[in-house]
Amino acid sequence: MKKETKDKFIDFCKREHFDISDENSRQREAVFSNEKYVIPAGAGSGKTTVLTYRFLRLLMDEDIGPIHSDEILTMTFTKAATANMKGRIYKALKVAESQGLVDKEEIDRFSNAEICTTDSFSSKILRLDSIRYGITPDFQIEEDDAYEEWVESTVREMILENMKDNDVNALVSWHGMDRLKDAFSKIGRSYFSFPSPEESTEEMCSALSSSINKRTEEETKEVEGRIRENIQDFLLSFSDKDKIKDDVSAVSAINDSLNNNTALPEVKFSLKKKVGDDDEENKKFQKLRNDIKKDYQRLKKLYLYLSPSSNYIKGWGILLSSFYSRLLKHKRERGLLTFRDILLLSIDILKTNSRIRKSFTKRFKRIMVDEFQDNNGENKMLIYLLSAKDSYEGFRDPTIDDIEMNKIFMVGDEKQSIYRFRGADVSVFKNIASDFGEDRVLSLTENFRSESTVINRINRIFEGKIMASNPSEDYEARYLPLVSNVKKVSSSQLRFLWLDWNRAQKAENKKEKTDEHLSEAYGVAKFIKDEIMGNKGKWQVSKGREGGERDPEYSDIAILLRKGSNQSDFEKALRHFSIPFNVTENKSLTMDAVLNDFYSVLQLTVYGYEDTLSFASYLASPFASLSEKGIKMVLDNQKNDRPLSFSLSSEDSISLSFALETLQGAKEIVKEGRITPLITYLWIDRGYRFFIEAKEENKVYSEHYDYLFALSSSYDNDGKSLIELLDRIRPILGKESDLKDITVQEETKSGVTIETIHKSKGLEYPIVFISDTGGKTSGGGLSISVIPDDNGIPTIPFVYDEKENKMENPWKDYYKDEEDSLENAEAKRILYVAATRAQHHLIFSGAFNNEGDPSSQSKQKNLLYYIAQGLGFQFEYQKKPKERIGYSCSFLDVDGLGKEWEFQETEIFPEDLSVFRKRRLKKGSEINEEWYKAPRERKEIKGKEKCGVTTFIEKEDFSSTLLPSSLYTPPSRDKGRILPGISIDDWLVKTDVDSTLSDDERRDREKALREERITEFGTLVHKTIEDKLRGNPEDYSSFFKGEKGRNEVIKEALRLRDGFFSSSFYKEKLKGFTLTPERSFMVKDGESYVEGIIDLYGEKDDEIYIVDYKTDSIRVDSSHRNQLNYYKEAVRTMYPNKKIKAAVFYLRDPENILEI
Repeated sequence: MKKETKDKFIDFCKREHFDISDENSRQREAVFSNEKYVIPAGAGSGKTTVLTYRFLRLLMDEDIGPIHSDEILTMTFTKAATANMKGRIYKALKVAESQGLVDKEEIDRFSNAEICTTDSFSSKILRLDSIRYGITPDFQIEEDDAYEEWVESTVREMILENMKDNDVNALVSWHGMDRLKDAFSKIGRSYFSFPSPEESTEEMCSALSSSINKRTEEETKEVEGRIRENIQDFLLSFSDKDKIKDDVSAVSAINDSLNNNTALPEVKFSLKKKVGDDDEENKKFQKLRNDIKKDYQRLKKLYLYLSPSSNYIKGWGILLSSFYSRLLKHKRERGLLTFRDILLLSIDILKTNSRIRKSFTKRFKRIMVDEFQDNNGENKMLIYLLSAKDSYEGFRDPTIDDIEMNKIFMVGDEKQSIYRFRGADVSVFKNIASDFGEDRVLSLTENFRSESTVINRINRIFEGKIMASNPSEDYEARYLPLVSNVKKVSSSQLRFLWLDWNRAQKAENKKEKTDEHLSEAYGVAKFIKDEIMGNKGKWQVSKGREGGERDPEYSDIAILLRKGSNQSDFEKALRHFSIPFNVTENKSLTMDAVLNDFYSVLQLTVYGYEDTLSFASYLASPFASLSEKGIKMVLDNQKNDRPLSFSLSSEDSISLSFALETLQGAKEIVKEGRITPLITYLWIDRGYRFFIEAKEENKVYSEHYDYLFALSSSYDNDGKSLIELLDRIRPILGKESDLKDITVQEETKSGVTIETIHKSKGLEYPIVFISDTGGKTSGGGLSISVIPDDNGIPTIPFVYDEKENKMENPWKDYYKDEEDSLENAEAKRILYVAATRAQHHLIFSGAFNNEGDPSSQSKQKNLLYYIAQGLGFQFEYQKKPKERIGYSCSFLDVDGLGKEWEFQETEIFPEDLSVFRKRRLKKGSEINEEWYKAPRERKEIKGKEKCGVTTFIEKEDFSSTLLPSSLYTPPSRDKGRILPGISIDDWLVKTDVDSTLSDDERRDREKALREERITEFGTLVHKTIEDKLRGNPEDYSSFFKGEKGRNEVIKEALRLRDGFFSSSFYKEKLKGFTLTPERSFMVKDGESYVEGIIDLYGEKDDEIYIVDYKTDSIRVDSSHRNQLNYYKEAVRTMYPNKKIKAAVFYLRDPENILEI
């Protein structure tokens, strides 16, 4: 880059708060260098910022140009990261263009720039050549629930078809249907992918048997060798062997068996710990005996495999081959693929289709990859293929010599590789430096996020204690110490809160006995309330760029969890102390009683009183509030389709009457075909909201309605029925589920953030709790014993151990140890990610329990183990014969951490937390009646109500209620302007009505039919736009079924859609925005709750753009402007600091825009 251009660029970066004026800055080198291709970048080192300004520099660099914005491929790992990256680059590009640093052409070309996830780009490649693999270009990702249902039915069919085979029969009898289903479910996702060649049963059995035999023979030889060596050492050692006669006898028997090649004998070792008075000799004795004993048990399992009568491998091969054939057929016929299928197929296309490969290598002059540590060897291969030289001929994996290295720029941090469950392989990023050469690697180690004190602590906790600087194993991350010069607060706090659950369970006061997760959550919430918020001046946080300190607010605090399974405990604890909070995933919705109550009503609405369990649950819910005696009487006297109310008390009679009236009203509403009016009816009209809000501590449960409304709205928008919604809810009642398929746009809350560590990646908070660290780890572990052989063919336990009466793989223990090592390595990285989210203050918390034993004897470590190790704590498990005492904690303070850091550890003691349990479902749809015992009065509901935006506008005398796509002049003072007609106008208003009806009846019926048809057309057009934005297939078969002319209607809807996407408004006004169609929201306006759906919601950095597209035949500025103003005000309550724009896009006239 020329000096003048470079100076301008550096000045521009400084004005944008990215100062790279220091010539020794590593960030500067990463932005400008054309020789550094691999960038290991520590937490908070500004990876995304570097990529943003490197993108801009490539456009301005005369020495390598011209490179345009649509000639740079930028890939990252998640959709959220993609949206963030795209928004940042576009914003920087716009500012640079406004200052004359880049041409306006780059802004225009940016709409075609590829900034995407690896998954989405792989999908684009596959769609170009999918037919070659028997897959249509409109393939989709198979949903988990549908896949599990298919696996269950397929496994059942396979077993029934092969039950006459003795080996198959043996496998089924030993493993059972459920275990086999789980095994094949995992196998279908992790091992069988396109474009693997199909193999016959014989080929698969032969390959599997061959590799198993080879591996077993190799390991048997290895184990035998170790045993022989240790036996010789054992027999030649220890002068007084009379004291260990039993052990000498056992070792001699094993030795004779191995030498004479006879059956392995049954031997018994002693429990002695001493062979004499010499401590070193005693230690050697114990080690040799234990090593021989362990290896001998292993050898017996390996020999057991060699017994032909125990070998069920043929049965496994039959099932495996059958499943594979069915799986491929299922995927092809339905066009359903996994992300791994798509990636592997795209790689195969780039290898074998030179035309497609060269079209990409020619188009993309630079490839930038963010978060590369979360990729694997397959992702690496994709990048290499996209940067292949013209001389590469394909049909093999490209080597480093086959690629143009200067095209590639990969950024990542091996210490932050935490997606092993999605296939991430940390060793790939670690070893890529050897591909490129160390001189092509540039490390970014300066942290710009956290206080220098915080970073120094993190270094001392991790370096050499949790992570090594040069670990011997590929799966372990190297620790490069971070550097920070940030100093924004006067002091930083480091705390450790711990709880010994075992001691809590031994408490004399039975009320103190409680769940360890709730106890910890209670301690954390109390600490927030009393210590952080109650000590003014102690937990100071930065005021930001203006400088200075302030006392913390709840929104400055984040509670980060390893798993979301115990999130609801922390929600309960924060509610108990009246601490506001925000959750990124609602984990408690399916566990608490609110959803169960609504499910009961919806179930009865569809299926009637024959569902006795739902009826009993409904009678106990706030919709009825019958007494236990009354419920029993109603159920006992239930006849036909209507329960009788005789013999009930007067109060129960009134309650039952109200309940039956509620059900009758629900049945009438459900006839309309939409679900959301039914949900609103139950929440508002039947008083459920007022029951919830009657007590302050219950008000937070109001958010459950928002999620239920959003879920119902999504089903309405997709044309799905209430029965389908019930099918979605039924299996998750009483279970942890975050309902990832729904989004609720809520008012901004100033509260504590609760989220998983994975969700927090890339974020930062002034005060961070790393909590719930004491439970078992869980990642990509072996929940079932599915183990690959050398050819990648998965197996399950197939050797029967008669003595232990169980089936197992001969090398299961080896893989389990390897899995534990991988899991432990990732646990360290997860802890590192969590710790580096903290800007000013860091608090660890955890509960020691039987599952989370922090002792070094446990093979699989949890986060609490590493926290204690890094902080310098020693925990000893105290016990007496037949009695558990608990853990004692001693702080070694080997590096003076306590004194230097003002570091404190605190033991949490449990309280009586029974109040937390009363609203939690026990399991499935079983209810806890404690939730319903509060007295309830039946009063007429007045004043408060809930309504839609247009209804609210009507009440305020802004305009009348508008149809979604009205072709009529609304009864407003503003008569509006007529818009261009469309080809199907006459068809939309044409109706065929029974001529025998009276004139009034006919007019009413004609009006209703017109409105239905117009509304359905508006819904169709909205769906075509939504489908294109979401990348959904174009399937509109559910619209205008059986009506003549429907094809022309759909064609016209698609024409209107295309007009929107080709309009200057879409290309210019919405450029750079992350667009979300059909965004639900709800806000409070005085005594009313106003809800609505924004057609198109765009967001980037500090801007929001709201678009309402209409198929109206008339433009009515007054009413439409008022509607937009209400949308803007509603969104402003959620995002008070963002700039908000809004527009109505008239689809009949793409250049006719009403913008405010």
